[in-house]
Amino acid sequence: MTRRKNRVAHVGVDVSKDRLWVCWSGLTDDVVTFDVSNDDAGVAEILKRTTGGRIKETRIVVEATGPYSARLVSAAAEHPVAQVMRIRPADGRRFLQVVARAKTDRVDAYGLLEYAKRMEFTPTVLPSTEAKRIRSLARYLGKIIDRRAAVKNEKHAADIDDADVLDWAIEAEISALDAIIDKLQAQIVEALQTLDDPRVRQAVETFQEIPGVSARATARVLPELMCLPAWLTPRQVVAHVGLDPRPKKSGTSRNGDSWPISKMGNSRIRRVLYMNTLCAVRYDPAMKAFYESLVARGKPRKVALVATMRSSSSPSGACTRTARPTPRSDSPRESPLDSQQSISVSRWWTGAAR
Repeated sequence: MTRRKNRVAHVGVDVSKDRLWVCWSGLTDDVVTFDVSNDDAGVAEILKRTTGGRIKETRIVVEATGPYSARLVSAAAEHPVAQVMRIRPADGRRFLQVVARAKTDRVDAYGLLEYAKRMEFTPTVLPSTEAKRIRSLARYLGKIIDRRAAVKNEKHAADIDDADVLDWAIEAEISALDAIIDKLQAQIVEALQTLDDPRVRQAVETFQEIPGVSARATARVLPELMCLPAWLTPRQVVAHVGLDPRPKKSGTSRNGDSWPISKMGNSRIRRVLYMNTLCAVRYDPAMKAFYESLVARGKPRKVALVATMRSSSSPSGACTRTARPTPRSDSPRESPLDSQQSISVSRWWTGAAR
């Protein structure tokens, strides 16, 4: 048994629907394993057992498993000693392949414990309750739009097969989905415009002033940007959207060098930006000039289009950049829509805020 001097506990939690499997080590290198129910009592038991005594800080690593991990993440984020970091399930799976050969709940928790010990720990910053509520509406709006597209594809297939008997049912479903989409979109925009923060309302107006950006795009993009940490740099926002370059080169491969985008991170923003950029390079003079200048320099049109998307996603938050504060600062966190550091959206769509 080796006693550590830094007084930091590391915790790995494997999440399932009903149980939470925990591996943790406190002031010594001894690993303790236990499991609890995935409810408020189980989460309280985890925090009680991993934050007591002389432990100064508890670092918890958990995979992002949607609603099943939300209770633990919220409770740990509000705890004065505990900090939590959510990682992508793919990252946890690849790391586990290095440190273990088995695949059980306990082994998964042990892999997350080793991840907490060995990898850089970046605490997850949770948005406000109202911001999460608006983001949930925006994400559901995206699902309804995808569902309507699927129904329209079914209608097209039915027309080809001459299945006229289905027309009335498909048309009724499309009409119902249209009504839901319009109501959700109006509700999201109204919620953004009625927030107490005037900087959010200004961002909504600025977004809608850009040719090619509709109220629907505002309702889908701005709630996602509002939930980003305030200290993200423009490069980090671009990486979050998945528009950062990912060079590919292997020895003397005959395929040569390539620089595709990573397509990692928030695909919801990337999808909406792509459709907006298709419209904006036709109707917005600044974006059209930027796009055509790249094409004139010999860039393929798809590369020029992605570069325009990248320039449009560069500011942190909605249209600002803020200095990164030190973690665990006692000062209040600045909003990503700080008016003193704001940048005109029309400028960052042309790549000025890079």
